Amino acid sequence: MLHRRFGTMLSNRAMTQTEESLENPERSSLPLVSLTVDGRDAEVFSDEMVDTWEEICLNVWPSPVAGITMFSAESLRSIGITIADIKSLIGVGTPEAVALFRAEQAPTVEQLEAVAIASQVEPYVLLESGTDEASRLLIEPTFKNSVVGLARMLEISEAEARGLAQAEFALAARSDGGPRARMLTVIERLGREGRSSGGS
Repeated sequence: MLHRRFGTMLSNRAMTQTEESLENPERSSLPLVSLTVDGRDAEVFSDEMVDTWEEICLNVWPSPVAGITMFSAESLRSIGITIADIKSLIGVGTPEAVALFRAEQAPTVEQLEAVAIASQVEPYVLLESGTDEASRLLIEPTFKNSVVGLARMLEISEAEARGLAQAEFALAARSDGGPRARMLTVIERLGREGRSSGGS
């Protein structure tokens, strides 16, 4: 979910040494620098760093969100829900029911609730958990900048932009360039459409 790969991380040994040093500074096996600010200023700065880190790293996707996340066809089948059931439960035509079942269109909050109530399961059980090919691609740093750009262009959240790209990927024609080229093409097309329509 970050903008770039960080490369080689700290080794397990280095992490263990760091943890031990933080817990017992007087017995640290690592060299410690002297404090250049007083305790209160250091605490405020530390809190700011943690807040910034959370903004970057707690950008969790995919996570089931009513109105954004697609139905999981596998989950629907496991509890015996068919396309015909979706059609009758939420009162839509066959094309929309097929699109919902095939994860080509996200169910609205009301549609999700209707199917969940009829199935007697929690709504999140019915939603895609992120195991599909589009989800696996979209969490790669390769697509981060493109997705963020798309979100800004359409004036939607990053999660919504990812959901939109996920849905369009399922509809996009196969390409000789493979899945990554296909995803990039999808995002670029959504951006062009957004520019031509003047945003959302």
